[in-house]
Amino acid sequence: MVDDASADDSASIAAEHADVVLRSEQSEGAAAARNRGAAVADAELLLFVDADVVVRGEAIGVLVGRIADGWDACFGAYGALPPPSCRNAPTLFKNLQQHWTHTTAANPVRSFWSGLGIVRADAFDAVGGFDLRATRGADVEDIDLGYRLDRAGFRICQAPAALGDHHKRYGLFQMVRSDVMHRAVPWVRTMARTGRGHAELNLAPAALAAALSLLLGLGAAGAIVGRGPSLFRAVTLAAGLCGWLAAHLRFFHFAITTAGARGLVVVPLQLLYGIYAPLGGALGLAAAVADRMRRRAGL
Repeated sequence: MVDDASADDSASIAAEHADVVLRSEQSEGAAAARNRGAAVADAELLLFVDADVVVRGEAIGVLVGRIADGWDACFGAYGALPPPSCRNAPTLFKNLQQHWTHTTAANPVRSFWSGLGIVRADAFDAVGGFDLRATRGADVEDIDLGYRLDRAGFRICQAPAALGDHHKRYGLFQMVRSDVMHRAVPWVRTMARTGRGHAELNLAPAALAAALSLLLGLGAAGAIVGRGPSLFRAVTLAAGLCGWLAAHLRFFHFAITTAGARGLVVVPLQLLYGIYAPLGGALGLAAAVADRMRRRAGL
């Protein structure tokens, strides 16, 4: 267990259970912390688990089994529903969204998830572990690792049956900030820096088509407000919203089937997500351009 300078009793509690506890005097970030743990691990397989994830009993066996089947790395997902103490609307939405996105991904995938993911130690070492340049906190260092594993010829898969319970409660502002500042912006910067990016997971064709449809509909709605209604604008608005709804219909059905009437909350929150996620991508693109300019200037 690696304690990245926690301010509570995590290290002492972990010492009662873990074989080795590594404690940092000051926070170094998730990538550095995971590299420290991997450096002292004496095993052929490395299993990474986030501090706020409780692994379900069968998950580790499922992940190890996929490696035995010939994959070089594999990751799981959050359970469809968050723990009972974390079931406010934003948290329920994020859990359902992440579970759906991961468990419906087609293998092989070219990304990685360190919330609950396993990788062969020799593959991890071959690409140099987590890249400290990917992030200063904890957001896309695992995606970056997946891109480099894929580029080196290693094969990654997703295992829908490997689940963990995510003990994190989101507020609405926290959810938006996390998705923009800890996902969209650093993800775009990572794709620009590594030259990698694949149409899967959050960037799957259906997700991109839904985003474009929503932007089309919102553009038509803005034109109606600013310039008045017309048949063309009305048709464009209807087509955009219908396209967005069609792209997410299976997800909405899954959410309502899984969470009952409370699952309906995913509809307005997915709509909100469809607005701010592309804006986060645009911010990430601007940051990537700034990164490139700094590199050219030697800064």
